[in-house]
Amino acid sequence: MKRAALDVVAFVRGTDAPNTLTASIRTELEQHSGVRLVEIVLPSARPIATLATWLREHLSEIPVAARLHLVGHGEAGVVCRYYAQHHRDGRVLQTISLESPFGGRSTTASPRAEPEELAVGSPLLRSLALGARRSLAPPHLSVVVGTEGALNPPQQHLDALPTADVAVLRRRSPGNATDHPTAARVVGQRVRCHATTDPMTA
Repeated sequence: MKRAALDVVAFVRGTDAPNTLTASIRTELEQHSGVRLVEIVLPSARPIATLATWLREHLSEIPVAARLHLVGHGEAGVVCRYYAQHHRDGRVLQTISLESPFGGRSTTASPRAEPEELAVGSPLLRSLALGARRSLAPPHLSVVVGTEGALNPPQQHLDALPTADVAVLRRRSPGNATDHPTAARVVGQRVRCHATTDPMTA
């Protein structure tokens, strides 16, 4: 007996995300035989909507019967959430982001997105927040890093996607989720919790 790989984790990232993060997530998911990992690397700087359309074309290669868990690092997390909200792919079970700027950031040039789109209070980020309030997309988990003694969870993440779950990874010094030792474990636990793989005969 084998389990059909009906649950697919699409890990969407930019070229700046460390390969060690992909390897760590893969190791975590290997503990659940019915989950398959697909890695998708976004192209260079383009508008979020364009990247979401590009993502749709790549996700079309995944079987229609699959249940998708979209995991995005950095700006890719915003792309995944935009895709889930605007493209209405019925396969998407949930979205997970790692250090994604849903609360906005300074307009310093981004390697993968139009700066204005990720500025604090931008129309795009407001539309994602409104979509979360109206349940226009599946459940979401934001994985962020906070220093010890800081507010739990950071208020900007609560305000950015009001209905989302937030997992705060604590560390003594500043850093991000990609180099936190438990980031992949949190992703793996969330995926396994929502996975609904059915057994089938090989």
